[in-house]
Amino acid sequence: MIGVKLFLLGFLLIRKLNMNSKKRSVIVKFLGFILCLFVAIGARAQYSSTYEMKESLKVGIGPVFGGAYGKWGVKLDLNIEEDDGVVTGVGGSDSYNSFNIGWKHDFDGTFTHIYSVLGYAHLFGGDRAPSNNEYLIEQLNGPDAGGNISEGLSVLGLGFQYNELGPELTGLSLFVEGNILHAWKSSKLIPTGTVGMTYFF
Repeated sequence: MIGVKLFLLGFLLIRKLNMNSKKRSVIVKFLGFILCLFVAIGARAQYSSTYEMKESLKVGIGPVFGGAYGKWGVKLDLNIEEDDGVVTGVGGSDSYNSFNIGWKHDFDGTFTHIYSVLGYAHLFGGDRAPSNNEYLIEQLNGPDAGGNISEGLSVLGLGFQYNELGPELTGLSLFVEGNILHAWKSSKLIPTGTVGMTYFF
């Protein structure tokens, strides 16, 4: 099984690395969690299409990087219908935070499908130091502006998603998404993109 192989490979690697016992213990626990996750995934049903999976698995959660979330974030997918659902999450960067909520429409497929997103994001917080190459802050406030920000954004997205329908990794999903953000205060249009992973259960 893939989970067992990854666990054994990771365990052998950390034995070769020069780590203290505390770090090694943390990594072993993390690998154990990953193993349990793969075991749980492996015990689940197999589906023939994206819609069939979404009818059964209603909740998805996972990490997301880029776009209106900032440098990193956590996204929650709620499958209301087989083709429509709600997406929400929080994110940010070293200098600001973000909140996101939107409506997602999925077009049916087998292991891959296309989807669209229409939503709202709010960027807030930060400091008054230089933005340090923070893309969204530079686009909204200018390259020499401070990091402090409070801005509402309309989010339009078109994405491509891979879904593992089973039997071994059922519910695991990877996606890449192109976005256009519209700033409410300045009316600026900002092109950006998002990538991430979701586990549906």
